[in-house]
Amino acid sequence: MIVGVAVVALLALTGFILSAVLGGAKPGPTSSPSGATTSSPTATALASPTASPSVSPSPSASAAPAPDSTPVGKPMEEVPAPFESTPAVEPGLTVAVTSIKAIKGTADAPGEIAGPALQFVVEFTNSTKKKMSLQQVAVNADYGKDRTPAIELEQEESSMVPAEVGAGKTVKGSYVYNVPLEERDLVRLLVFTSVDAPIIAFEGEGPR
Repeated sequence: MIVGVAVVALLALTGFILSAVLGGAKPGPTSSPSGATTSSPTATALASPTASPSVSPSPSASAAPAPDSTPVGKPMEEVPAPFESTPAVEPGLTVAVTSIKAIKGTADAPGEIAGPALQFVVEFTNSTKKKMSLQQVAVNADYGKDRTPAIELEQEESSMVPAEVGAGKTVKGSYVYNVPLEERDLVRLLVFTSVDAPIIAFEGEGPR
């Protein structure tokens, strides 16, 4: 009798243990979707900020102004510039000294003096879509600390700039001046284009 009661108690205890084990396993699946839900928004949050910066530089790059679009000074203002520079004198119009060469000056016209000279090649570039007038262009040179005016020579190497420069085109003129060898530490070439533009005073050391 005692044995039978013990068997019944043992079976009841076994059933209780199985019930507890099976019942405790139910929360397992609940943690799985919870993990999946957590990982999904994390991936979206990372992807979102990564895409934004890659698009933003594009507008700022297109908004950058062209380097030659703004004149370097006010109308009729004398603006110093190194010979190597390419300043803008009007919106879309730049001027540059592309060559300085030491040559022998010849006296081919009254008032000219033969002797050491410098030849300057000056280029005008029009980056707009319409032609621009160069009829008022004037070029002068001086040298030394006292800015002694240089005498212009009308010889074979000289050529005036054309009266206009076409849209998207570049034109040039060649100018020759008497400049003593001992005065070439500081040479200036002044380029005037119009009363509405600054006067560019290119300066630097001249070749000997």
